[in-house]
Amino acid sequence: MRARPIPATAIALALTATAAPATAQDGVPRDVTSALSRISDYVEDYYSRAQSLVGTETVRVQPISQMFGTDGFARAFVNELRIEWEPREDGAPATATMTRKVLKANGRPPKPDDTPRCMDPQSEVVEPLSMFLPEFLKEYEFVWKGVMQEKEGRMMVLDFREVPAGPPTSEWKEVKNEDCVSVSLPGAHRGRIWAYPDTGAVVRIDMHLSGPVDVRVPRHKEREVGMYFTVDRSDYSIRYRPVTFRDPDETLLLPATIDIVRTFRSGLTSSRTSQVYSDYRRFLTGGRIVQ
Repeated sequence: MRARPIPATAIALALTATAAPATAQDGVPRDVTSALSRISDYVEDYYSRAQSLVGTETVRVQPISQMFGTDGFARAFVNELRIEWEPREDGAPATATMTRKVLKANGRPPKPDDTPRCMDPQSEVVEPLSMFLPEFLKEYEFVWKGVMQEKEGRMMVLDFREVPAGPPTSEWKEVKNEDCVSVSLPGAHRGRIWAYPDTGAVVRIDMHLSGPVDVRVPRHKEREVGMYFTVDRSDYSIRYRPVTFRDPDETLLLPATIDIVRTFRSGLTSSRTSQVYSDYRRFLTGGRIVQ
């Protein structure tokens, strides 16, 4: 099954509070409006810096059973990863994507036909922090949970849920002799965000299904699958870690890990995907890369 890291096609947010932002004397936001404003400012600055970086992504995709045991051979990749950022121009929305170039597939250099399979990470996906860009404040509702002490330090914490936006849908196509299913589940997810209160830097995003979702099967697939299949679980978690660069000196919070678990009924393949990020370096014009 193929699915985006963040379930919506254009990730966005809806504020649950409309009052003026509240900020304490210590500069810490005290409501959802001021917290999201601070995070949004951080994200735009983050993209302007991160677009000059390249890193290494190590991916393992493991088919699993309904009881979460292994169910077949895992696929492993080493990718070159970049974040690409297109600022607003002529009123168009800003966009940020993660792009991948396969360096190794199952321990060897990729062959010409090593295109992504159904469960493999795709060559280009929406960057998760895009959800905080100002033009996308429509598709999620947020609840302010307060400032809490976590292992990383004091964090402002927000819960969120997707705003319902239509029924779940699926798109089926054949990739390398197997059915590849893309699923859209608008309004089905909820989650939590942790960010530093002084800077708005996001440390972690967790997301999960509110409950099992039945998805209509296209008519030409009904004989094989039935009228519906069920998405039982769709868990997504991304964590960020500080990475320090020299010449010039700066520290950025960059993706450290992404973990995804998706389980289905009706014969579709369930999977567990782990993505680990390392070896970040600046990519500079003039033909040099520096740590």
